[in-house]
Amino acid sequence: MRYSLVVGASALFALSAAAANGASPAPPAPSAPSGGASTVPTARPAAPSGASTAPTARPAASSAVSTASTAPFKPTVNDVRVCLGIDGSPPEDQIAMCTKILATGKVKPPFTADYLATRAAAYFALNRLEPALADMNKALGVRQTPELYFERALLHIARRNAQPAKQDLAQVIKLKPEFAPAYFMRGIVAYQAGDHAAALSDFNAAVTRTPTYYQALFARGLTKRKMGDEASGAKDIADARGMRPDVDDDLKPFGMTP
Repeated sequence: MRYSLVVGASALFALSAAAANGASPAPPAPSAPSGGASTVPTARPAAPSGASTAPTARPAASSAVSTASTAPFKPTVNDVRVCLGIDGSPPEDQIAMCTKILATGKVKPPFTADYLATRAAAYFALNRLEPALADMNKALGVRQTPELYFERALLHIARRNAQPAKQDLAQVIKLKPEFAPAYFMRGIVAYQAGDHAAALSDFNAAVTRTPTYYQALFARGLTKRKMGDEASGAKDIADARGMRPDVDDDLKPFGMTP
């Protein structure tokens, strides 16, 4: 599944993608085409007798059309792989193929949510936030999982809608309280709003659950410094840089710099 850097660094999206892929069942691949022979006529009817100067008779339009061109689309396993981005297909190809597969009506709930969320992620990668949000709303209408709420929260953050983002992140934490990225993202929302006490609480929660979460550690350091705890904040920042030298770049898209 492809995720963009619209609202953060690739590491953040890798965390959410890994969580989604680990917890959601893989959508079933629709059956492959039967591979039957084409019914396109191989010979044209003979010209009417006694009319040598008349043009050769043309077959009726209905019999001249190949059933291959009029048969409904039957997704193959490879088509499903393109939709899901398993082999690195670009977002444009993912969107087109997921749309075709969904239009067949062969994908049934609850798996519809997986295809919608995948297409939403592809839209997200192209910074097409409105259709991405529409797909996530539909996906959550089919199934309510922490991974789907988290993906929609990222979209709300990208659209600078803090309140619905916090609501979705609260649902993630309720359903999956040990999922550290939810606390981290909620901390960022609080930090951006100037609520440093709430941000510090969430960054602490993220680091407690995942001590090697260097982005959360770095963010906690910045927050501590904002609150006047210079020494402890500097240590957190140094520790985070020790884990990941370019961690500063991960937080810059959120406006969080030393």
